[in-house]
Parts: sequence; structure tokens; C-alpha cells
Amino acid sequence: MNKIDLNIFKNKRISISFKITAIYAIMLSLILITISIMTNWQVRRILVDQTKEELKKTYQSVEKYIQQGKSIDENLFQEINLNNIYLRISNENKVVLESKYKAVDKDIYNHLDSGGIGHDNYEWEDIDKVDIFYMYKEVSKETKLYSILLIKNIEEQEEFLLILNNNLIIMNILGIIIAILSSIYLSKKFLSPIQKITNTAKEISIHDLNSRIDVGGPDDELKELACTFNDMIQRLEESFEKQKQFVSDASHELRTPISVIQGYINLLDRWGKDNKDVLDESIDAIKSETVNMKRLLEQLLFLAKGDNKSYNLDKVEFELSKLIQDIVKETRLIDDKHKIICTLDKNILINADPKLIKQMLRILIDNSIKFTPKNGNIIINLQKHKSYILISIEDSGIGIPDKDIPYIFDRFYRADKSRTKATGGSGLGLSIAKRIVQDHKGSIEVESELQKGTKMIIKLPVDKIDF
Repeated sequence: MNKIDLNIFKNKRISISFKITAIYAIMLSLILITISIMTNWQVRRILVDQTKEELKKTYQSVEKYIQQGKSIDENLFQEINLNNIYLRISNENKVVLESKYKAVDKDIYNHLDSGGIGHDNYEWEDIDKVDIFYMYKEVSKETKLYSILLIKNIEEQEEFLLILNNNLIIMNILGIIIAILSSIYLSKKFLSPIQKITNTAKEISIHDLNSRIDVGGPDDELKELACTFNDMIQRLEESFEKQKQFVSDASHELRTPISVIQGYINLLDRWGKDNKDVLDESIDAIKSETVNMKRLLEQLLFLAKGDNKSYNLDKVEFELSKLIQDIVKETRLIDDKHKIICTLDKNILINADPKLIKQMLRILIDNSIKFTPKNGNIIINLQKHKSYILISIEDSGIGIPDKDIPYIFDRFYRADKSRTKATGGSGLGLSIAKRIVQDHKGSIEVESELQKGTKMIIKLPVDKIDF
């Protein structure tokens, strides 16, 4: 076989069903063969023990007969049942008596006589394809010495063993065939959920994630696998839908500034070259939309890096209360229309990324300012508990409808699109804030009531954990 043929053979796919069938058939074959060998050996041992016992009892009867001083003649055969055992009693010179039953041919007796017979022992021999079991002993009575030879022809036992072996072979073959057929059926039945998973996986495409596996049947590992696969497809479908929505929303958000920029460029191309007012207006609008688009792209890039785990936190230990005071001071400089009230525990240290924590707090404070009327209150609270640090930012703004609260952290989600658009929001701020909190192993919650205000609650771990 050449190298190409070997590569084809190596790359040939072998199914799990075939492997299970082969292993099951091999194991059962080995078990059946082992049982057959042990059965044959055990039956043979029993037959040998029975033959030995027959020879022993016959010898004891003959010995007793001689010791009683009875004449050694045909009367011996009437008192002793030889049970198809050849008996020969002889003295030193000649045969005194032998049974009429011949266990084997005369040549075999001659072979035993010429080859020397073992004394006081059981012997088995295969002479000229004839199996015999014989026993030789000497008995003395007064001055006479008698030699006793007992021979049992065990050809019948060997024939029985041969028949037994043949039957065992036939049973083994039938057992292996039944094992192969049953293993093929059972393997296909047991592996059918895997086949269903395979078929379902082939049906699934990027445009169709609706297929699911039927999880009926016994509650076993394969059913658990099918349920896990269904759950995975469900998560993939949800993630893909979110991704499609994200791409759609991002495209929409980018389309607006691009359209504005394109409109002003066309305006400049037509009338702005010689009209200074049109030129100034167009330049200001283009600069503004460019800034908005840059900010949007930076936010999208931040979220994409967070999804891919492609950025690391630059952790340092710093005083959180001082960071919040700095943010509040900066906010008051650019916003004098709201009252910001701070209640901060002092000397609260945290091991985190100060830039990201500052970005997260700015997003939440700016959000509160956007949706709080003039002269409204923004209350910032900082407390240290046993296992976490609690930051709350509460406003007296318009609040959030109950139906929108579960979705406010979704990307591009707006509870009030017109109002959010007017304030210049992109719908990504709260998503970024939540990402930052989660990356610091914390949690963020929201409590809100229409026309009464909104409260953001952030919990960050106290322990100095390496993230």
C-alpha cells in the first residue's frame, strides 16, 4: 500500500456507533470465549475426577476381595460391578484373571506392558488416538503378590467434550452475531440525540437560529446535552439579535452626523465659497458633528474592547471621596443651574482604575443633570460597608417609566427618544457605565419614579482584588 493509500485510510471517518459496536462485540466475544474455556476445563476436570473415583472404588473392591482369601476366578465379576472398566489380575508369571470387557485393543495393553506401567498412580495416555485412563497397583496376600491393572476407556467422555465444544462454538458465534445486531440497534438508539444535534446544527445558519432539538426521552446525559445545546442556540440567537440591533443603531447614529456634514459640504459647494455667513455656519456645524461622531466612535470602541476583553484595568489605590469631590467641583463650574449635594465618608480607599471610575461617575452625574429641571437637586452619597462601597446618585428629575427600567442599560436604548436626542445623547452612556462597574466586579441598580426622580446605586468591592 502506497503513501497516498495510507493517508486515505488514516483520514477515513470512523463513526462512534461503529466503535461502540466493535468494542461491545470484542468484549462479549472475549467473555464468551473465556466462559467456554472455563466450562470445558471444568467439565473435563469433573469427568477426570469421576473416572479416578471409579477406578479407586473398583480397586478397593478387588483388594478387599483378594484380602478375604476368595478364589480368583469368574465369581469375582459377579460380586464386583466393573462398570465398563477393564480388570486384569496377574501374578509374577502369568495372567490369573481378566475381565471380558476390553477397554482398548490388545496392542495398547502390549504397549503398556512394554513401556512400563507407573505404580500406585493414576495415568492418562493417548495411544493410537485412543484416550484411556488406567491405574496400576500391587496387592500381596500371604506369600502371593498380585498385580492389578484397571483401565477405563474415556473416549465417550472425549466425544462428550467434543460435542460440548462444538455447541459452545455455535453458541459463541450466535452470541456474537446477536451482540453485533443488538449493539448496532442500541448504539443507534442511544446516539440518536447526537444525530439530532448534528442535523439541527446543519440546519442552523446565521439567518435562521430558530431550530431546536426535541428533548423528549429518558432523563440522561444525552438529554442533558440536547438541553445544553438548545440553551446555547438560545443564547446565540439572543446575542445575534442584540448584535444586529447594535449594528443597526450604530449605523443610524453615524448616518445622522454624516448626513449633516454632507449637507453642509453641499451648501458650501453651492453658496458658501463667496458667502462668509454660510461658510462660518457650515464650519461650526461640521466641527460640532465631527466632535459628536468622534465621541460616538470612541464609545463604540470602548464597548467593543470590553466585549472582547481586549483592555486591562490600570489599577491603583486611591481615595474615592477625593475623586468624587473633584468631579463635583468640575461639574459646578460648567453647570450652575442645579444644586449638587454631597454626603461622603472620608478616607475611603479603593483599588481600581481611577480614569474609568471617573468616567462612570461623570456619565451618571451628567445623566442626572440632563433629565433634571432647573434648580433641581443632585444628591451624591458615598458610604463604606463591611464588604462593599456604596455610591448613590439621586436626582429630582423626570424619572423613568417602569416598563423602560429593565432596558436602560441596553446599548442605544432610549426611554424618551425625542428628549434624549435633544440633549445630545447617543444611548451608550449607561451601557458604558455598567461595563465599567462590572469590570470592577461590582453591581449597578436603578430606582426611579415618574416626575419624582431617579436613583443610581453602585456597589464596588472593598477588598483589594487583582482584576
